[in-house]
Amino acid sequence: MLLDSKEMPTIKLHHLRYFIAIARQGSLHGAARLLGLAQPALTRGLRELEHEVGASLVERHARGISLTDTGERFLVRATSVLEDLRRAQEEAAQLKGQLTGTLSIGLSPVAQVILLPRMFSSFSSANPDVRLHIVEGFFPTVRSKLNDGSLDFYIGPDPDRRPGPEFIVKHLWKSERIVAARRGHPLAKCSKLKELANCNWQVVGISEKHDDEISNIFTSHGIPLPTHSTIVTSLFTSLVLLNSTDALLVLPKLCLSSPLFKDAVIALPLKEAISGPDIVQIRRTGTPLTPIAERFSEAIDRAVRQFLV
Repeated sequence: MLLDSKEMPTIKLHHLRYFIAIARQGSLHGAARLLGLAQPALTRGLRELEHEVGASLVERHARGISLTDTGERFLVRATSVLEDLRRAQEEAAQLKGQLTGTLSIGLSPVAQVILLPRMFSSFSSANPDVRLHIVEGFFPTVRSKLNDGSLDFYIGPDPDRRPGPEFIVKHLWKSERIVAARRGHPLAKCSKLKELANCNWQVVGISEKHDDEISNIFTSHGIPLPTHSTIVTSLFTSLVLLNSTDALLVLPKLCLSSPLFKDAVIALPLKEAISGPDIVQIRRTGTPLTPIAERFSEAIDRAVRQFLV
């Protein structure tokens, strides 16, 4: 049964902005300062919003506030509303030929290394008024931002657990992986995976269970698991460890063509093949890309075709 228009809540956009600021700041004082409002005005706005929603959205504590279960779910919806509105306004301008606005994308570290050098300069030159916001991470860490519309799309390894119907997954390329080590590594000529079991391995967190990334490689070849591993979530940290220690790192083979890696690391000549997740693009179902996002996506497709030739 549809609600009569008189029964629909009259939530105002500034109520949503107030609530999002409160949720992100974790306190009314911090949100008021961020928004440049008097705290009583912010508190009144929150009460009006809770009245319209018909439920408590926050709980107050001595050290600030926390969201209720309803508040957590409402935050996703509120953020999505404001992001979709921003995107709609920018899209309208873009369709009139005004190529401005913000493009927010999630890129895994490897996607950054492989894609950005091949297409960033040309895209920026063709779209100088577009503000590009890049969030580094893997799908599990950026999923919530895709859900609430904060990100236009994500590019990186295909997640272990495929997303549900709320997401569209587009295959970009099949990833061939190697084991990388610093130049001069004592095992630089190693050709057998089993001889690397006692090494310190870097785990870069592409799966939800970090340990699976290394264990899957060894168990698939019937080899005992390594006893030493370091979990790393930063590409910079990976490079530091790779170049200054005897730690090993599993990398897509394409990374060896990057200036960041090609002069500093080598691929061990292993006889065993190392499979890995394909690289994909993921975005929300039912939300078309803006013209600027389409342009960036097309630039990525062109870059992919170039290095797959």
